Formats: sequence, structure tokens, C-alpha cells
Amino acid sequence: MYWVLRSSMALKTSKLGAKKATFSQFVSALPTKYCRYCIFEHSFTTKDGRPTSKAYFIIWNPRRASAHLKVLYTTHKKDVEKAIGGLGMIVADSEDELRREMNIPEEPSSDDSSSDDDDE
Repeated sequence: MYWVLRSSMALKTSKLGAKKATFSQFVSALPTKYCRYCIFEHSFTTKDGRPTSKAYFIIWNPRRASAHLKVLYTTHKKDVEKAIGGLGMIVADSEDELRREMNIPEEPSSDDSSSDDDDE
């Protein structure tokens, strides 16, 4: 996960996840009040039983983020997308939206443990 340092518009690493992190682990690391650029590799099994994966460039714009942050991240997404290139892009504001865009089935309810630890 990356965040934008407003003073210089540079990207800073917010969190690094394990290569084999699950979708639930990824979602639990997303802040509820701050936007982020994320790269997530989703591993899954196809309908015919083959293991595969797909990498996504995610622009996380949670509903509780300020309008200023949402504009900042949306404005600079093309520059970031050029730098990483070739990944499927998703703009999402909720776990449900991420699930829909990535075709990940709903999991049983669990404790909401989204992170707001990151400094802006």
C-alpha cells in the first residue's frame, strides 16, 4: 500500500503485505479514513481446477476519506498507473465493491478490524 506525501507528491510505502496474503488480510489493512494506492495479487482456482492469480492496481477511496484526499488520489492515478503498468485497475470505496470487481465471493461475517494506524 502506498500513500501520497502531500508536501512533495511523492509516494510513500504505507504497508507491505505477505506475498501469499489473503483477501481478508488485505482488506483488514486498509484504512477507513485515508485513501491509498494498492497492488494486490489475488490467487484463486479457476472453474476447471487450475491455480492462477491476477494482480490488481487498486485506488482505495473509502467513504470516510476527505474530499480533498479523494481528489488528490484520483488526479494522480494515471501517473501511478503508468509507472506500474499492465495491471487491472479498480477504484473502490468498500470491501463489497472490491469483492464485486474482483469476483471474490462473500465470506461469513467477522469482526471489522480496518486499520487507521497510518499517519497522513
